[in-house]
Amino acid sequence: MRFLVLVFLLVGFSGPVSPQDWPSKTVRLVIPFPPGGSTDFQGRLLCDWLSRHFGQQFVIDHKPGAGSNIGVAEVARSNPDGYTLGWITVASHAINPTLYAKMPFDHIKDFVPGFEAMSWHGLAFPAATPPAIVEKLSQAVQRALATDELKEKYAGGGSKAASMTPRQFAAFIKAETERWAPVIKASGARVE
Repeated sequence: MRFLVLVFLLVGFSGPVSPQDWPSKTVRLVIPFPPGGSTDFQGRLLCDWLSRHFGQQFVIDHKPGAGSNIGVAEVARSNPDGYTLGWITVASHAINPTLYAKMPFDHIKDFVPGFEAMSWHGLAFPAATPPAIVEKLSQAVQRALATDELKEKYAGGGSKAASMTPRQFAAFIKAETERWAPVIKASGARVE
């Protein structure tokens, strides 16, 4: 199965963190699934590249459970200082908002998001992350995905990477939510 991966970071609002100084310590990427799947594979490749690019570690912290809601909710509640990043998916940002009666986060307002596909994946900071940090990482991720190194590695894992602007990705998430909502409602599926 092939995955199309589109990367984007939605602009949040901000605090006094200087983009020139970011990152000055380890950045944690919360992946809301257990190790070993496509999100783990893609996240590890991207973290490796970003660690080399910035000279600071980008590390994965797996927080699986509740169809990805546990890990994604942790990101939404995190300090928006640019040091906690979340891996979002079609489940967390297009399906779960309709499937779950009560969500532990607002999939639009609580994030600065990340990527798309047949099954899409993305990156997201908490919404109030300083825009300069979001933009700095967005540019680095777009550069990373344009390298032959990552294109080949993702292709080897059955993925294809592409990028979107923050506004494009926000519109994409909204469209995906609208696309999946009638399917989920028609199925009668609901998680209380």
